[in-house]
Amino acid sequence: MAYKAPIPVGINSSTKISSIVSNNGDIIKEAFSLRTFYQEGSPDLIIFDFEEQVCYLRNHYESVLINEEFTISGSDMNIHHIWNVFDEFGLLLDVHRRFRRSSGENGEITEWLESNEELKERILNVFRFPANSTRVGLLRGIGQSIGLVEKEVWEANTPTYKITHTNVHPETIVIGSQPIDRSQYVHNEDTGEITLSSQIQVFPRNDIRPTNINTRVLNKKIVLESSHISGSSTLPTIFPGNVQEWKEIDIVGSGKIKVQLLELDSDNVLFEEVFNGSPIEIDRNAGYPVRVRILMSRESLADDSPEVESIQLRYKNLEKEIHFVHSIKVDAMHDNEFRRSLYNDDGFPSEELKRYEVELSNVAPIMWDRFVWDEAFWDVVDENLMGLEVLPHKWDPNIGDISNEYFQNGIGFGDDLKIKVDPSSWKLMSHNGYYYVGNQEEFFLFANPKSVTFTSQKSQIEIDTPKQGAPVIVKSGDKYLTQVSFLDSENNFSIENTEVLDNQYESNKYYLSYENAIDIKVNGSSSGFTFVPPNIIETLSSHSEPITVKYKVKDSFVVVPGENKATVILSEPMSNTTVYYEGSDETSYFPIESVDLSPIVNHISEGFVYLTKDKEQPAILSARCHPDILSANGIDVATIVVDVQDIWENPVLGYTVSCSIAQGGGSISSPVEHYNRRIFRYTAPSGIASSRDAKLIFSVQVDGGETISSEVTIKLIKERE
Repeated sequence: MAYKAPIPVGINSSTKISSIVSNNGDIIKEAFSLRTFYQEGSPDLIIFDFEEQVCYLRNHYESVLINEEFTISGSDMNIHHIWNVFDEFGLLLDVHRRFRRSSGENGEITEWLESNEELKERILNVFRFPANSTRVGLLRGIGQSIGLVEKEVWEANTPTYKITHTNVHPETIVIGSQPIDRSQYVHNEDTGEITLSSQIQVFPRNDIRPTNINTRVLNKKIVLESSHISGSSTLPTIFPGNVQEWKEIDIVGSGKIKVQLLELDSDNVLFEEVFNGSPIEIDRNAGYPVRVRILMSRESLADDSPEVESIQLRYKNLEKEIHFVHSIKVDAMHDNEFRRSLYNDDGFPSEELKRYEVELSNVAPIMWDRFVWDEAFWDVVDENLMGLEVLPHKWDPNIGDISNEYFQNGIGFGDDLKIKVDPSSWKLMSHNGYYYVGNQEEFFLFANPKSVTFTSQKSQIEIDTPKQGAPVIVKSGDKYLTQVSFLDSENNFSIENTEVLDNQYESNKYYLSYENAIDIKVNGSSSGFTFVPPNIIETLSSHSEPITVKYKVKDSFVVVPGENKATVILSEPMSNTTVYYEGSDETSYFPIESVDLSPIVNHISEGFVYLTKDKEQPAILSARCHPDILSANGIDVATIVVDVQDIWENPVLGYTVSCSIAQGGGSISSPVEHYNRRIFRYTAPSGIASSRDAKLIFSVQVDGGETISSEVTIKLIKERE
């Protein structure tokens, strides 16, 4: 640390300095290089910068006397910070080094500058406690910004740990660098005591769902599907920040059950054991993320299904630091006592509210002006008072209490997404309506379609008012008409468009907004211009003022709603025309249970789901491999995912995918089937023979005998490369 002060008047670069003494008699040496100034063992050093007319001292003194004539006062010595790499990181993250200067009762000056170690912790807290607009995100952001973060140490080999600090927000606890799992702590809200545990509840949980194959979750239990005698359920595991090794799996269940521990990103089995009713001890030294898979089976469909009620994982813990946010009151703005403090008895703002206004104005200066006493408003946004605001009054209506009690605010994170509806009432629904094609780009679904057809030539027709705001389709002959929504001068729907155009760029040439214009009128006249398709108007005389053009779009229509009827107005008289519209007041749905929309087990990630009886032929075989580089050691494994799809990239079921190794050697396992997806496991050969590339060919045979194939290439490298 160093201190900076102005050089006394009368001292310059030619002045011979013979003595520098502090007020307590300490001799201060002059340094002539920065290296000497910062590396010399004695803290009593001074260095002069005559170009900037300042000097730097290693220590703070009440006063310094130079040549028994010139004095540097202690009040002129300000703490001087040396910018370093921690300040660079802080600048990137908007974390600034803190500084405080205060004077005591006797006039002494006390200065404090945040150390590198303290600044480093606050920089790391930005990543430990990422902020966002949810409740938890606000707690994190406020805590790490104003220094309400504490640290404790959970010692190794202790199954539980009790946090000693009070007013802790448990949802902000971080073990090491990872947030705590919700099932790992017990919070006694009466005493505020929080106890952490080296035990994780894997199932049942509200925040994660198992991946089921021939199994399902029924009444918070994992059971087999009624039509299967075997199946599996794979559960994601949240990896705690202080795990040394997994020790035990505790299952509550019955029937034939086998449990496996899997690698986090593959199906490689690390541990396997049959459940016999007692906790299962894990004899594999695994201290990394794992997943739990439950395998279930029964002799026949007539037998009862095995059941799993709960699964817990226990582990041996490492010594880790625990960080958490404390002492933040989230709902303070709704506290009646706090709100009363903002106003005086006469209803005017209190000094407390005025102080908040001044502080907020300094921190977030979004206002253009200040409040003026004889005016009731001030401008908070722009010059035309678009952001008009007034000072709040205690008798003003306030919906804050209503919002706080009845609404769940947030963007869908943690506690902010507690749906106040029974989850069992949510089902996958299928619409039992009718599917209509308007044109190549528009598709409509009607529950109860109505239609009106006329063969004679008409320019408009009445229909019942379309229900539920559904679209209207008009087909004339073999073409679909385009619906427009032009408005007239009184903002009523019109089949005719009106535009005011100016020719300031090209003389006597105007461009309409829409192509294929018909029935064109310029300034009320159908003559005096030429129409150049698709949308150009060339006038025969010059116009100094903008022109008004009215026109219709060919093959278009507009729907004008009435009290009990609606009128479909056509752009021109047409014959052999049909109007389709929705006639149902209510839409019927029914639940289905057999469609699995999970992108983990099928390829559906966009588009929409529909039901059909047609069976399409395979047209696409898509194969993807990860990783695509393996060591030729006979151990390394790659996963290949193969999807069978039709020409529209929809899933196709009921076809067998075969695989052959064209070159490179190695072996491949039988595929695991998920919906239309096949997952293969390729094991590298124990050495490289003739080729460094292993080529795998996957194929599927279509009903007519044609074969569709896809090739995957995996690069093989020697073990020591």
